[in-house]
Amino acid sequence: MRPLFQICIAALFAASSLAVSAQANSEFSETVENAPIVLASNRPDVRFIANDRGGSVVAYAQDVANVQRSNTQVVFNGLCASACTLFLAVSPQQTCIVPGASFVFHRAYGSTADMNRWGTDFMLRHYPAWVRTWIGRQGGLTDRPLRMDYSVASRHLPTCRGQTT
Repeated sequence: MRPLFQICIAALFAASSLAVSAQANSEFSETVENAPIVLASNRPDVRFIANDRGGSVVAYAQDVANVQRSNTQVVFNGLCASACTLFLAVSPQQTCIVPGASFVFHRAYGSTADMNRWGTDFMLRHYPAWVRTWIGRQGGLTDRPLRMDYSVASRHLPTCRGQTT
């Protein structure tokens, strides 16, 4: 059963891996053009993220793949913790951040030791290089939560303007 599960997971994430791999090769020091993204008040293709404490790595990876595929705009408008941070794998051209937004990282937990290792490795592989570098400078993913605030993330993500709720 386990090899079949691994094959299914690999197929599930193949599309998102391709989209993320080009972004993941960027340098930590690289920053985006911080031109604000203006959001129309009636856009149905916007995903607002605030007070999201995360959950299943697999479920969030599916959500991220769907957002990437549908070109949905992601607005980080508050706390994004745990598996929610996989949304950082979405292209900066498709994301923006509101002042006060923050991210909390930690190793995956809640399953078997093997699945927790897999989940942690999966997240690290899919984060952009600047996130992986920042995590490394904080000592890596452990049980201790690492908080990245707006001042760090806004150097790599464009600032949102317009409707942000």
